[in-house]
Amino acid sequence: MPLTYAIDKDRRLVILTGSERLTLHDFNLFQDQLLNDPSFNPEFNLLTDVTAVTDFDGSTDEAKQIASRTVFSPGCRRAIVAREPHVFGMARLIHTYREMGRIGKPGDGEGVFYDLPSALRWLGLESSHTRDRLA
Repeated sequence: MPLTYAIDKDRRLVILTGSERLTLHDFNLFQDQLLNDPSFNPEFNLLTDVTAVTDFDGSTDEAKQIASRTVFSPGCRRAIVAREPHVFGMARLIHTYREMGRIGKPGDGEGVFYDLPSALRWLGLESSHTRDRLA
């Protein structure tokens, strides 16, 4: 499966990890699974690590669909980490669509990063113990 997740209740964090080729269907499946997971709390933050993703098979319309469907509360923070330029670009597009549909301060709920340490700092998880555990 190209998307897997873990829930860290202590840190109030969902860690989503992607690999290989991703599609809109993969994101919908993840959200459906998360909604049915008794450990999930929509107030948790989300760290999405797509550094191992080699291809995102999706259109701009599908990016809008991903952006419009969220299972997390408005106050949570989401950080996306991507290294491949085209995957980073798609993450930024999804982020932009979310920002366009949000009420509140732009940049408050989601950030897109090229590296894990920057994403962890943005989420307020800067300790080396956290980095070691998530790396």
